[in-house]
Amino acid sequence: MRVKALVSIALLITTIEASSIDIYTDKSIYRYIPTDRYIGFISDIKVECLGDKIATFNGSECEKDSYLCKEYNTISKLTNTLLEIKYQIKTLNSIINNLNLNTLDANKLIEASVTLSKKYASIKNREKIATLTLKQHQKMFDSIATSKYPLYMKSECKKELEIKIPSSYIIAKFIQRASITDSNTIEINRLISLKNRSGIDIVAKNANIHFQRYMINTYIPQFFPWLLSPSHKMLYRATKKSLSPMPKSILNIKAHDNANIGYTTKKGFRDYSISGLVLPSDGKEYKQKIYTERVPVNCQKMAYTYLSPIVYNICSFKSSTPIEDNRWEIITKNGSKILTEGRYENGKYLLDTGIDKSIEITKKRIPSKDRKSGFFGSDIKRTDGYIITLTNRSKKQKNITIVDRIPYSKSDKIKVTLDSIIGADRKKLEKYGKLTLKVNLKAMQSRTIKVIFSLRYDKKLHIN
Repeated sequence: MRVKALVSIALLITTIEASSIDIYTDKSIYRYIPTDRYIGFISDIKVECLGDKIATFNGSECEKDSYLCKEYNTISKLTNTLLEIKYQIKTLNSIINNLNLNTLDANKLIEASVTLSKKYASIKNREKIATLTLKQHQKMFDSIATSKYPLYMKSECKKELEIKIPSSYIIAKFIQRASITDSNTIEINRLISLKNRSGIDIVAKNANIHFQRYMINTYIPQFFPWLLSPSHKMLYRATKKSLSPMPKSILNIKAHDNANIGYTTKKGFRDYSISGLVLPSDGKEYKQKIYTERVPVNCQKMAYTYLSPIVYNICSFKSSTPIEDNRWEIITKNGSKILTEGRYENGKYLLDTGIDKSIEITKKRIPSKDRKSGFFGSDIKRTDGYIITLTNRSKKQKNITIVDRIPYSKSDKIKVTLDSIIGADRKKLEKYGKLTLKVNLKAMQSRTIKVIFSLRYDKKLHIN
């Protein structure tokens, strides 16, 4: 890979031979042997030369061959240009105000007015362009530097210089990315994302990134029972809208030629080491792949109809190493990206890889019917249910797994019975009233599933 470093080749070789950086969640520690007193465009740092504190100051000039210095000098020139334009406008206004109209004849007055108007319009236009250009450069500079002025050491340091940089200046993130290469295989990639906006161009022979210890979040199945209360009413306890956040597309991130991540190896428990790191302070995100594996995958279409009518593409697999984060980037077949989440369940990892919009689902409740058990009976039997209609708008056959539910009661005072399920190819009633229904939808086909259940309870209780 060809590297366009923001420093000269000679300086790069000299610096990288005896330099390192440790990136933690709360700070970064950068060590190198400086060739001059220049540090960068940074504030709120601690600087030590082989353990001894060094005083620093902000200068007004920057002659380094770096992007930040060039931007700083550009901003300085634009600021001076804008001051000159404002002074020209002030001078022109003074000339206009001091014109003696009585000493000029009509023709000369008209000629002077036209000339001054053109000159004034031209200068105001230059002022507008210069102001806009300055704002653009200043906004971009502020996003990649933490100080408006270059920082220098008051005395030279010919030994190892150590700079402690606040956490928000250099950000390291762990990214998990998945792409389904075919119907039976998923490729899992783990990456390190680095972003530098400290104001210091990092050039390090060794870079150590220390992540916090990861926790494998093992969730209970994503199911919320339809609980019944024996006191007054039925409680609808589902509050979440879907299995996971709605996937959304993000822009493709292009590689940057001026960043060199080098070779990466896993150093320890959530520690990674990068050799030959060139990380300019440009605020851009640089990514380095650290792990790849291809494992068998089983994908199916899932609809959680008690929560929403959306059909998800859910893939399950087993990784040879622990999943360190439940946030994922999914690479689709057309190359776009989806941000989503996953979770462990029953020894496997479930990943939401998108939505199937070709399947439409509607759900309608069947009006309930109450019947007392005899004239002198003390119980009421209520029959209730719902109808699920599925429509396949595509020209392909779709196999769908539907997760729904019937009421569930913890009290012996309320009895719940599943009376019938009509229209499903396969059906299963699990704990807490969970229903799992399998449906085979042919191309352009619609099918209806009818679920009927009944409640039996004392007529003195009020169940809505």
